[in-house]
Amino acid sequence: MRWLSDLLDIIFEMFNSTLQFVVGLLSQDPESFNATLYQFAENLSFVFQSVGVALVVLFFFLSLADPSRSIGDIKRPEVVLAEFVRLIVCNIIVLNSSFILEKIMQIGTGLITLGWNTANSASGGVPTLSADGTVKAAMNEIEFGILDISFDMLILLLLGFILVVALGIVIIYISIVAYTRFFKLYMYIALAPIALSTFACPNTSDVGKQFLKSFCGVLLQGLILVLAFILFTLFFSNVELDANAGPIELVWDYSISVLGQLFVLIAIIKGSDQLVYKMLGV
Repeated sequence: MRWLSDLLDIIFEMFNSTLQFVVGLLSQDPESFNATLYQFAENLSFVFQSVGVALVVLFFFLSLADPSRSIGDIKRPEVVLAEFVRLIVCNIIVLNSSFILEKIMQIGTGLITLGWNTANSASGGVPTLSADGTVKAAMNEIEFGILDISFDMLILLLLGFILVVALGIVIIYISIVAYTRFFKLYMYIALAPIALSTFACPNTSDVGKQFLKSFCGVLLQGLILVLAFILFTLFFSNVELDANAGPIELVWDYSISVLGQLFVLIAIIKGSDQLVYKMLGV
C-alpha cells in the first residue's frame, strides 16, 4: 500500500501549506486582503453616517426625555453641558467610525503576528505535520492483492480513505473559517455608524458596547485560531505507537489517533468564537 503512504505525504503537505496560508490571511488587515471589498465597506459606512448622525440626535432627545430624570436635573447647566458634550462626541465618533475600527484592527493584527512569532520561538520553529516514518514503513510492507485480500485489509483500506477525506475536509474548513472572518469584519465596518450612534443615550449605549466587544471578539478569534494551530501541530507530533505491533495493527492505531485529533481540531475551531464571546462577556 505504498500509494496510500504517498497520498498521506501529499495530504499532509497540503495541510501544512494551508496552515501557513491561513495564518498569513489572519495576519492581514481587511484592506490588504481585498482592497475592493474594503473600499465597498467604507463606502457603505459613509452612506450610513448620515443615518448614524440622525440617530445620534434622536437618542440625544430620548436621553433628555427620559422619565426617570427630574426636570430640575435637566435645568442644571452642568447637566445640559454634559449632554451637549455627549452629543458632539458621539457625532465625532460616528463620522470617524471607520478610522476608529481601523486602529482597533491594527492592534488585533499586531497581536496575531506577535502571538505567531512568540509561539514559534517558544516551540523552536514553525511546527508542521508529517506522517510517522514507522507507519509509512508499515504501509509499504502491506501487500494489497485482490485474490488474497482479508477483512482486516478491507477495513484498513476504508480507514485510510476516511483519513484522507477527513484531512481534506479539515483543510477546506480551516480556509472557510478564515475567509468568513474577513467578511464579518467588512460587515462591522459598514454598519459601525449605526451601532456607535447608540452611545448618544445612556439607555441605548449598551448596544454600542456590545458592538465593540463583538468586533474585538472577531479580531481575537484570529489569535485563538493561530494558537490552536500551533498547539495542534505540537500535540500531533506526540502520537504514541506500539513498536511491537504488526503492520496492519500499527496503521490502524495511527489512523484512529489522527482521526481523533482532527476531530479535536475541528471542535476547537468551531468553538473559538464561543470562547471569545465568553471571555469578553458578549
